[in-house]
Amino acid sequence: MLDLKAHKNGINAGTLDRCAHYAAYLYISLPIIIFIFGWIKWYISVPLGLIVIYSFSRCFIRRNDDLPLKEKVPGSALFAVLLIVCCWAWISGVGGYVFQNYDHYYRNEIFRVLVRESWPPTKTILTNAGYLTTFVSYYIGFWLPAALVGKIFGLEAGYLFQLVWAVIGILLIFAFISKRIGKWNVSSILVFAFFSGLDIAGCALVGNDIFSISMQDHIELWSGYQYSSHMTQLFWVFNQAIYGWLLTLMILDEKENRHLILFWSCGLLECTFPFVGMIPFLIYRIISNIN
Repeated sequence: MLDLKAHKNGINAGTLDRCAHYAAYLYISLPIIIFIFGWIKWYISVPLGLIVIYSFSRCFIRRNDDLPLKEKVPGSALFAVLLIVCCWAWISGVGGYVFQNYDHYYRNEIFRVLVRESWPPTKTILTNAGYLTTFVSYYIGFWLPAALVGKIFGLEAGYLFQLVWAVIGILLIFAFISKRIGKWNVSSILVFAFFSGLDIAGCALVGNDIFSISMQDHIELWSGYQYSSHMTQLFWVFNQAIYGWLLTLMILDEKENRHLILFWSCGLLECTFPFVGMIPFLIYRIISNIN
């Protein structure tokens, strides 16, 4: 494995850590700001948006002891990480450049509505009582930056930016993982990408024929419950998974309780189900910071 601590020349890891934190603040705050100005009347959105921007600007003030990594990270290793992340995001189906499972069909339609319709978007659907026009109600945070690009430059540009946005998010996750384990190495992103349980053994125990499972099925359902691997999450629920991973790492890394609720609250729009699942981590971090 390529251990980045062994290299003397390159970019300082502490500098990368600081840049990753700044980029993470922008990554989680941008969808919220777009939503505020795109969905809410201007006389409410302007003061509310300024409050959100000011709140996140306060997070940019970080102490020097938050930057413990002193090793140099070589450019070649950073390029290797970027290549791995790009390939992983690309084969997941984000942006629609390769095979997509059926979950993507619904997500693609939501994205098209966000790009083509005026905000807040509505959709007319046929019900038993006739045609009904309703607001689009969904956890749309991941798509909002790409939808804004799509509105300006066209739908295809929006799909491309979806892929770019996913790559940026996974790179930030890798940066936070590297800081947490105290070492930068390429193997970290590979372990994270392929982390999973022994579902194939579970299938064998209950007598499921793994060779009959198609690309549209989940091997994790052998127990009646689904504890999805990271690979499955990115391929099926990328819009929640990326923000769920990143926000969890940001919560575990944060030393200021006044920032924790701000980070966590963004998950309500960006990853609604993980938003609930983060509560034990949030409580743990708050108590740890107090102690």
